[in-house]
Amino acid sequence: MTRDEKEMASSAASQAVEPGDQQHRKKQQHDHSAVDDNATFTGYASSGGATLHRITFSPRTLGPKDVEIDIWYAGICGSDLHILEEDWGELHGEVVPGHQIAGTVAAAGPEALYKVGDRVGASLVIDACMECEECKAGQEQYCAMKTLMYKDTFKDGCPAPSYGGFANRIRLCSEFVYKLPNEIHLSHAAPLFCAGLTTFTALRKYGAGADKTVGVKGIGALGHFAIQYAKAMGSKEIVAITDSDINSEDVTKLGATRCIDFSNKDHLHAERHKMDLLLVNSFDESTKWEDVLSLVSNHGTVVILALSKVPIRIPTMQFMHRDIKIVSSFQGGRKDIKEMLEFTAKHDVHPWIVKVPFDKINDAIELQKKKTARFCIVLEADESKEKGSNVEANKPVAEQYLKD
Repeated sequence: MTRDEKEMASSAASQAVEPGDQQHRKKQQHDHSAVDDNATFTGYASSGGATLHRITFSPRTLGPKDVEIDIWYAGICGSDLHILEEDWGELHGEVVPGHQIAGTVAAAGPEALYKVGDRVGASLVIDACMECEECKAGQEQYCAMKTLMYKDTFKDGCPAPSYGGFANRIRLCSEFVYKLPNEIHLSHAAPLFCAGLTTFTALRKYGAGADKTVGVKGIGALGHFAIQYAKAMGSKEIVAITDSDINSEDVTKLGATRCIDFSNKDHLHAERHKMDLLLVNSFDESTKWEDVLSLVSNHGTVVILALSKVPIRIPTMQFMHRDIKIVSSFQGGRKDIKEMLEFTAKHDVHPWIVKVPFDKINDAIELQKKKTARFCIVLEADESKEKGSNVEANKPVAEQYLKD
């Protein structure tokens, strides 16, 4: 058996245990509620404001089920900016952001699901109680006792805060870490754990498929994944709805049937009541929600995925009289993540990325603010890692996509 075959067999075995199994129902006992003063990690932090600086910190002690991940790539998300700019609350102390990572296992506890050298990734939720109804249903992202990758506290009493993925390494419970299929390039993997997961879960939950016309409003990190997943799910038509100067050729390459301009009244009129499912990935104070609802068919569904500090003002008469459902969706549970990775590998879904070295992180933050990257910004620890890795040697080179 070749190394790749062994890795794939190991991945299948590790993914066979579902959240419904009894051993996953028990509250996890990590036995590492202390800081490891003998280890030093480096990261990029802020105590307020979107300018980050380098710090060193001591991680939690490596527990029996834990893995220590050497982070090769970390994605930047719009929510990271909201956190850093304190749109959602004041920061206390040094916060290391980042909640979508990919790398290799550098160390593993004796009961960990993975071994040193495995290619893995992780998402926002890094622990949950495993006892509540949400956890029992495999929806750990809704657990009231969940722990987030950063700006959070551990529930087992560890005095250290959770430090995120804008760092050289991270220690996580292996039950919230996911082995990457061989088909997925490490540099493509990081954005899957936020924008990819969010759109995949929403489309599947709300019925994208062969008989559905899917609208995608806002073509950024979320939107460009949504188009690809909707196409892979066999949707009848996919309509890209742009808020800016997105090139229509780009959305066609991604898989959209057609592209319309949300500010163009003629475009809106032509698409009136045509969309069975509409994903809203962006909105602001100028968004006219009556125009959004006008695109949706009777009995259709609007899924709000954008996180914004702007209130949503929806004309109730318009959606009540046509039985339009307005819903939301947040990330995905462990089962969702495993299924997303398998689906992504099978259907060759991949992000369009711009790679920026970790030590240029503030340049990357500015690029994220300007929204000039197509469509995901990925921090790269050291390109020599990829060049020197046998595992990555046969993977396609990730391209740079910057708007003109």
